[in-house]
Amino acid sequence: TFHVTDRLGLTAGVRQTWDKRRELNFRPDLLNVDSKASFDKLTWQVIADYKVTPDVMVYGKVGTGYLAGGIYNAVKFNPETLTSYEIGFKGDFFDRTLRLNVAAFLADYKDLQLSYYQNGRLVYENAGKARIKGLEAEATLVPARGLTMNASLGILDFDFKRFVTLQTG
Repeated sequence: TFHVTDRLGLTAGVRQTWDKRRELNFRPDLLNVDSKASFDKLTWQVIADYKVTPDVMVYGKVGTGYLAGGIYNAVKFNPETLTSYEIGFKGDFFDRTLRLNVAAFLADYKDLQLSYYQNGRLVYENAGKARIKGLEAEATLVPARGLTMNASLGILDFDFKRFVTLQTG
């Protein structure tokens, strides 16, 4: 984190991931199959936070994510990736009697991984693109010593932008 001013902070990070997968199938209905796959991905995140007052902070962040691909029953599937955006605020009010945290977010997925059962067998595959939008809010109220009340709210809107599946039955 780099503190640009007493109120403004910028945080950045990167992660490099390497994944190797191997599956050996020794089943009577398949020839002995030795499947291998390798995946690598550089992901990053950038956050800006600003203290409006000593008790109220607003922030925004953008980042990428990655879930390794794999092999299941000799069928390879791609890694799942996402780009996410979030804005929010955190604040303490009334001499720290009330704490409010609110965040709105959007995440775009590519090669979304699905798993389901088909004809009694578990199948993994990439289903396409999806978007999740949402809002989260948390409140903590301490009206008297020894009494704490919590409330939270989560709203999600999930939408496939492109849905492709191999499922036939």
